[in-house]
Parts: sequence; C-alpha cells; structure tokens
Amino acid sequence: MTRGAPAAPRAEGPGALWRSVDGLLTRSRLRSYPVLLMVGFAVALGVSLLGHAGTALPDYAARWTAGRLLLTGQTDDLYDPQVQAALQHKELGTDGLSWFVSPPFVAVLFAPLAALPYAVSSLAWTAISLGALLLSIRFLKPLAPAVIVAHWPPLVMLVLACYPALELLGDGQDTAVVALVVVAAIRLSAAGRDVAAGVLLGLATIKPHLAVLLPLVPLVQRRFRTLLSAALTAVGLLALSVGVVGVDGMREWVAVPTSTLYSTQVQQGQAWKAVNLGAWLTAVAPPSWGGWWTGLATAAGLLAVVPTTAALWRLRGERLAPWSLVLAATVVASPHFMVYDLVLATGLVVGLARRAWDAYTRVSLAVLFVLLWLMAPLHALAGTADWPVRALAAPWPALGFLLLWWRMVRLQGVAHR
Repeated sequence: MTRGAPAAPRAEGPGALWRSVDGLLTRSRLRSYPVLLMVGFAVALGVSLLGHAGTALPDYAARWTAGRLLLTGQTDDLYDPQVQAALQHKELGTDGLSWFVSPPFVAVLFAPLAALPYAVSSLAWTAISLGALLLSIRFLKPLAPAVIVAHWPPLVMLVLACYPALELLGDGQDTAVVALVVVAAIRLSAAGRDVAAGVLLGLATIKPHLAVLLPLVPLVQRRFRTLLSAALTAVGLLALSVGVVGVDGMREWVAVPTSTLYSTQVQQGQAWKAVNLGAWLTAVAPPSWGGWWTGLATAAGLLAVVPTTAALWRLRGERLAPWSLVLAATVVASPHFMVYDLVLATGLVVGLARRAWDAYTRVSLAVLFVLLWLMAPLHALAGTADWPVRALAAPWPALGFLLLWWRMVRLQGVAHR
C-alpha cells in the first residue's frame, strides 16, 4: 500500500481527506506495524495452545479426520458428524466437532497427511500452507506494475500480517492452496497455455464456492480449450469422489449445506467470519426478519455477477484485470466467503495497482486492513448482544470489498503497467 506513482487525475481522484490519510502511510509504519501484528498473533496463538484452549488448527482437524476415515476404510461414514466427532475425541482428545464438508476427493488429497500423528501432520500442513501462500504472492510479481514491484518486500509483509492470512494459518484452512492454484492458472493463461490453465481451474474446486465464477474469464475471452480442460478436470474429480464414497455418499455430501447442523454450526456459528455482502446484510438486520431476509441478502450478492460479466467483455483483452474483477465479485457474491478466504484477494490488490494505484485505493486497502483486524474483537464485544447492538459485530469489511468491486467494474483502461 506504499506510494510511488502519480495520483489519478483530479477529476477521478479522491479529495483532500483521502490524500491526507494517504500521507500517514509512510514506509516506516508499513514496515514496523506488520511485524508487531505477527508477533502479537504468534504470542496469542502460543498462549492459546499451551493453555489447551482447543485443538491446534481446528479447521485442519476436519481434513485430517476425513483422511483418517479414508485410510481406515470408513468411507460410508465420511460425512457422519457423530463418527467424525468420535474419532476426534479418541485421537485428539476434543469434545467438539470439526466437521468435514469438503468434496470427497479432498479426503484423498489429505490421506497422506492423515497417516501421520496429528501433531506432526498439523506442523507439516502449516508449512505447506505458508509455502503455498508465499508462492502465490511470488507468482503474481511478474504481473504487478512497477509501483508494486518497487515496494515488494513491504507488500509481502503486509499480506502475511493481514488478519485473513494469520487466521488461515491459525485455523489450518486450505484456501492458500486454492490461491496458489488460481494464481498459477492466471500465469499460465497469460502465457497462452490454455489447457494447463484449465486443469488448474478444475483443481480449484477443492472449494467449489470459490471457483464457481472463475470460468467467466475464459468464457468471455473465448478460450474454449481452457473451459474444456477445466470441465474435464472437474468431471474427473467428480468421478474420483463417486469412486470414494459412492452415489449414496455423494447424496450425503450434497445434502450437507441444507442440514440443521450445518446451519447452526457453520452458517450461524461462523457467520461473524463471513465477509460477503449477504452475510453483512443478514448481520445488520433484526432477527425477526428471519429466513426470507437471508435469502434476499444472498440473492443481492449474487446480482453482482451481472455487472461483472458486462465489465469482463470490456476487459477481455487484458491479462490480469479480468481475473481481479472476478475475484472481487467472488468476495461479494459467494454465499460462503469467509475471512480466511481473502488470501485470494491478493490478485485483486495487484489488479487495482495496475489500474488505479491512487490515494483512494491505498487508503481503502488500509482501512480494510484495520477493519479485518477488528472483526474478532467486535464479535467478542457485541456478537452475543441483543439487536441492534449486535449489528456492530457485522462483517463491515464486506462493504469495503463491495466498493472495491464496484470500482473495478467502472474503471476504464490501465493506469500503470
């Protein structure tokens, strides 16, 4: 978020307030604050683990459990929460449930790690996730404009110190792998390697809700080989999933999002971690509005696909801008976009830098950086209060990403290459 390029023309640029705040983003601050945040997070995580506040990498426990069930031949019980909870109680000593709800083929990917003791496996997974995150950032560098490349070390530090990255590593989530796959697909697409790019887009279905809008880019660019290879890869993974759990197991997986347990444990229990538009609209509304408002809020987010598609046609000749726009639309529209999934937004930041690296963009990103760090404290303070106080704990960063997405839709041309 450092400066180094001329501001946008005054007619399109921010006012004096934006420029004043932008002046506070000095190099020394952008170098020291990330280090302080990472040290503080590491200390808090260490205290939590030493105090046995819960299972290390709680979200990873679900994936380790799925791999262990696969290795022990319990594929019929892959999505049975009682079986998962019993295994976690026996092996990990926890009384809670880290529920595996990913596609069945993901259990195959985690089976080698599940053969290891959980402590060793979780350390290995942390190293894999950190490596994937660093590689995804590194792969974006050739697509970044000079203003970003000139300040690359501070940018990397800011990415690693942002709350989504540390939340991802602390929870043991797998979005860093998805981010690496997506960024690698972007690089391959820019190099004209359409088939390989499509294969990677198909692999991104590790998290289907994050991959569903990605095919829009090759569609508007008429890269049909990319679309075909992505479809074939997805079909192959689907066939692998059927081979693992059978047709009945696939039905169980498809039924998970509509189950009562999923609604209470994931949609409600982790709602404060969601940063999509639908989650924000639901969080600020009175509870009495009920399910109809939740459905309307989700539909409102999905409507972002319409202007996104129209803007993609205008940007289809560029290398990075279409992908950045689709990533921004995914944040807004996905019904289940969580804070740790924002590691995907690194491509959005680089895309904004290519098109509008002005004070408005830098200050917006700085405000989002702060708001993301405030999500957990606000949830702790107001998350259990009655409405309207509880609305203070809404995922306010969702509004910031909505504005950035809209700016990507409206911007014309490329400001800095």
